[in-house]
Amino acid sequence: MLESLKSQKLVKNEELLKAFSKINREDFLPDYLKDMAYSDAPLPISETEVINQISTTLFFIDLLNPKTGQTVYEIGTGTGYSAALLSELVGKKGKVISFEIDKELYKKAKNNLKKYSNVELILGNGLKGYADSAPYDSIILFGALDETPHNLVSYLKVNGVIVYPHGKILQKLIRITRKEKGIKKEEFGEYRLSRLIK
Repeated sequence: MLESLKSQKLVKNEELLKAFSKINREDFLPDYLKDMAYSDAPLPISETEVINQISTTLFFIDLLNPKTGQTVYEIGTGTGYSAALLSELVGKKGKVISFEIDKELYKKAKNNLKKYSNVELILGNGLKGYADSAPYDSIILFGALDETPHNLVSYLKVNGVIVYPHGKILQKLIRITRKEKGIKKEEFGEYRLSRLIK
């Protein structure tokens, strides 16, 4: 899988590729799916939720481009795989604040992320915002919205970025950079992801 990602040049961040090599994705999957851990496809982690396919997760994080020492706000922890990747990228001096609204997935993620001391996992709706650790260097959403999350953009530092899929059924991947005056908005490809619960 790693060689495929390199050949496609889908991921430009070498540190992200190192994190991908280091973290066992099967640790974040149900037992019956562990042998499919590195198939590039969405896999069920609950009755209603999936873990996104590898290429999608890595491309989202690549666009976010988190760096050592930064604070990242994540919405949609799932079983914790993306939070683990983010944890490696921001390092011990950084922090990942990750929200999961589903109680059972929260419990699974809590167990899976025990060794990641720089991840703060919160049960609740991250779309409402979280001022305690603001402002954030970046925000990432692993579920779709059908409007621009202006309240979350307000939590970003100047030049901070938010990455999220925008749309109802077929979504555009959006990256917004907060500027001193206004925002810069970019579009990257189309996706079909679950919508976030508001």
